[in-house]
Amino acid sequence: MDAKEQGLRWLQENLMYIDSVTIVDNSGRIIAKQRFNPRYAREENRTHSKLALGKNLLEVFPSLSPEESTLLQVLSTGKIVYLENQAVWNDQGKKTVCNNLNFPLIYRGKIVGAVELSRDITNMDAQVSPAAVQLSPPPPRNTTARYTLDDIIADTPQMLQLKQTILKVANSHSSVMICGETGTGKELFASALHNASYRKGKAFVAVNCAALPENILEGLLFGSCKGAFTGAENRKGLIQEADGGTLYLDEINSMPLNLQAKILRVLQEKQVMPLGSATPISVDVRVISSSNRSLEELLNCGELRADLLYRLNTVTLTIPPLKKRTQDIPLLVNYFLHKHSQMLGRNCPKLTDDALQFLMGCRWHGNVRELEHTIEAALNILGEQENTISLEQLPAYLTIQDPPEVFEEPLVPEVSLTEAMAQYEKKLLTQAMAVSHGRIVDAAKRLKIPRTTLQYKLEKYCLIGK
Repeated sequence: MDAKEQGLRWLQENLMYIDSVTIVDNSGRIIAKQRFNPRYAREENRTHSKLALGKNLLEVFPSLSPEESTLLQVLSTGKIVYLENQAVWNDQGKKTVCNNLNFPLIYRGKIVGAVELSRDITNMDAQVSPAAVQLSPPPPRNTTARYTLDDIIADTPQMLQLKQTILKVANSHSSVMICGETGTGKELFASALHNASYRKGKAFVAVNCAALPENILEGLLFGSCKGAFTGAENRKGLIQEADGGTLYLDEINSMPLNLQAKILRVLQEKQVMPLGSATPISVDVRVISSSNRSLEELLNCGELRADLLYRLNTVTLTIPPLKKRTQDIPLLVNYFLHKHSQMLGRNCPKLTDDALQFLMGCRWHGNVRELEHTIEAALNILGEQENTISLEQLPAYLTIQDPPEVFEEPLVPEVSLTEAMAQYEKKLLTQAMAVSHGRIVDAAKRLKIPRTTLQYKLEKYCLIGK
């Protein structure tokens, strides 16, 4: 059952119990909020709703990160999101556990906002005194680098050379640019670089520049001072959180150009200026950035400022796609078999020779990430008593090859040109979504069109729910 079906069922069963409605615009600012939670007095509900208006969502609920916020996920993907048992702390330190349904507001093919319907399911018996709840701090943001050089599973010369390069530049102050296709492990390399350096005892802060609207991203990176905008509070930005450590900017070419100029100033001046402040703050941050495009493509497409690129790519690490390092596939397969077998609590099976040869001949558009998901999928459908994975247990889509288009006479189709073009466009959209595993942002990049345009076309051809 997908999120849409789960959400509709939840709505049918809980419509009369919904006790909070929140609406945000496309920047994450709360433009409407109504709470009628029976756990609180009517006046407290009214005050909470009034104080939240005009504030950024992450200011009202500081315990949430951009990746954890269901409303921000909806703004980013345009998909319906249903979540159970989400625990959040508001700006007063009060904890709430709720089930919520989130859906986008779309006008003329563009996402203009999002709505959240939620039901408070906080265990009343487990509640402590109001004073104790208010003193409970939000959970800390995860600022730990998870991977080391040992987690880079490889035996090919180019990959071993990359690991040696990481060791050479680890203790340098210079910025590092990591280039590689989607799924090659760019964050793994960034994390390993941090942990190999003298900064490993400090914070490693990762930011996905493609996942957030511009207004949210700017405040998140630079922080804000009280009064900078409606509802603004004193809030430390992620650049300050990374002081003494590493700031990892994933998909840097997706960052708006005016924000790129501000990042360039941070790199040049070693200072950050919070929104609404007139006093710069000195920071010691090493910046690692990444892109799924080559340096040549970044210069030609105009998505990344040339002056920023020259500052970011002091050291460049280019990760080869999996199809160019097939020698590593047996090592990776063995690693993923042991990893996911342990997670599933079963004995580790083996792969037949023909299955392994087949995997080594696949195209792997999703690279190492796709290979891992393939092994995980095979383990899930393997019988408990079976100890061998054969071709039959591998996902069926891997056997589907894209044959070249062959035109037979006559060249003029039996349908109109408009219909033929529509059919071809629908086919391209379907293929892009399949290769991107349903991720609209990734599919839009493959097709080189805006995400909102892809969203509109998917709905036009009924390839996604409206």
